[in-house]
Parts: sequence; C-alpha cells; structure tokens
Amino acid sequence: MNIRDVEALIAVIETGSVVAAAARLRITQPGLTRRIQNLEDHLGARLLERDSKPYKPTAAGIRAYEHGRKILREIDAFRAHVSPGSGMGGVFRFGFMPHVSEEAVTSGVAALRESFPKLFLKLSSGWSSDLAERVVRRELDAAVVFMSEGAAPVESGRAIDLGLLELVVVAPRSYGLSNRTMLQDLAEYPWVLNQTGCGFRNYVRQSLNAANLPFDVAVEVADPSVRLALVASGHGIGLTTPSAVHASRWRSELMVVETPDFRPIVRMWLLHGAGSGILVEPVDVLAACFKSVAKEGGLLAA
Repeated sequence: MNIRDVEALIAVIETGSVVAAAARLRITQPGLTRRIQNLEDHLGARLLERDSKPYKPTAAGIRAYEHGRKILREIDAFRAHVSPGSGMGGVFRFGFMPHVSEEAVTSGVAALRESFPKLFLKLSSGWSSDLAERVVRRELDAAVVFMSEGAAPVESGRAIDLGLLELVVVAPRSYGLSNRTMLQDLAEYPWVLNQTGCGFRNYVRQSLNAANLPFDVAVEVADPSVRLALVASGHGIGLTTPSAVHASRWRSELMVVETPDFRPIVRMWLLHGAGSGILVEPVDVLAACFKSVAKEGGLLAA
C-alpha cells in the first residue's frame, strides 16, 4: 500500500472534490484519480460515492479515512521524533467560538508557533455544538467550547477542563428592574442573544423551558459590543460577562440583574482527538496557554 494513495483519499474526503484535492496535493486530477483507484484495488472495496456531489465516502471509505488519518499522524510522529532537528510538522486544525477573545487566540497561536515552528495552523470559528461535532468527525484536531455546568463532553477522556465561567444578566436601566429579579419576571422581556447554536443562548432557552416560561428573542447578533448597545437602547435583556459590562461604552445605560433562581454558569472545555498520538503535545501546549489566559479573565471577548 502506498502512503500517497492514502493521502489522496483523505484529501478528497476532506475537500469533497477531485479538483480541490488535487490542488491541495499539488498533483494533476488524473494522477489523483489513479491514486484513489490504486487504493481501492489494493483494498478490494469502493471507497467513494462518485455519483454524489460533493464526493461522499462509502462505509468502507469512512473506515479507510479514519485509519488513514491515524497512519499519517503516526508517520508525522515518527519523523518528528527520529529525524534530527526536524521538529513536528503537518497541520493542526483548531476551532474556537466567536466569544473567545483575540488575546486568547493570539496567545494560543504564539505558544504553538514557539513550540512547533514547522506546524501549519489552520483556524476556524463556530458555535460549540458544531465545533464538538467537527472534532468527533476528525475535521478539527481541537476546539474550545462552552457547555452548561454539569453537561460533560461525550468523550471526557478527550476533553480538558478549562474552568468555570459565570455570566450575568444585563438589562437597560430604562426598564426599571429591581437589582434582584426572579426568572419568571425576566420572562416578560425579550432577549438580545447570539444565533441558534450558541451555548449561552441554549442555556437561557433550556432554563426557561424547564420552568415552563416563554423564550422570546427580539434580536440575534454575533457581535458582543453590538448586543450590549442594543440592550442599552431598550431592545431587550442579554447575557454577558462582568468584564464585558465594565468595558462597554454603554455601561452607564446598563444594569446587572441578580437572579437568585437563575445562575448562568458554563464550563469551558478544550475538546481534542489526540488520544495518545502525535497531537498530544500541541494540545497540551494549547491547554496550558488557555488555562493561563482564563485565570486572568481574558478568555472571552469583552
């Protein structure tokens, strides 16, 4: 079996097309097709559904892809630990939520680049549920996600606890709410939140549903500073961090509402698919960096 044939299959599955896969591997399309055919002949199984666009792997193709990724990672590990001065190479795919601060992302990249200068970093952003699924599907090597306190990742052995994050409910001062307000009273007002898929939004929805209270979203927007501006302008109540309220230019128009029966606490996790392979070291470096930033309260964007 030729390793280049395995690389060709992985490239097609991850890009979804022969054109993109050939460009990624810097070979011709006929050359890539031959590699796939060689692998199928060697394994005696059809690996791709060629009638679908984008290309999808067959059941055998999925198994070949999963094992192929492991093989390539072990080859990278072999090169990194045997070749004198080679250093760890390859691609490290890292995902993070839009809430994660620039400081956290840049610090993480700096730590990885310093420890593994030959490692190519590929970053992407998304909501917790999507990022977790991408880690499971091995589309990402690691991702920072937020989950409701008490909700553990599917594979706790492949999740590093980054600590708890306590959020606060904010309302416009024009609403005239008491500093201490029960969840039932908050349900009378609409919310200004992130889009569906956001862990914070899910936490609010689940809490209101559990209490048989309505969940009304007036505005959804990703930018945290815009959300606070909209809350301050009277378009609804929101959920954020104390530091974000303190840093907001609208803080004089906002009030933090204490909710005795609603404590919005989430736990931060670094999910990964490293197991005991080549990616253990970069995952550990990234985890140490994010824990350090989290202790200083700088993990989330203000």
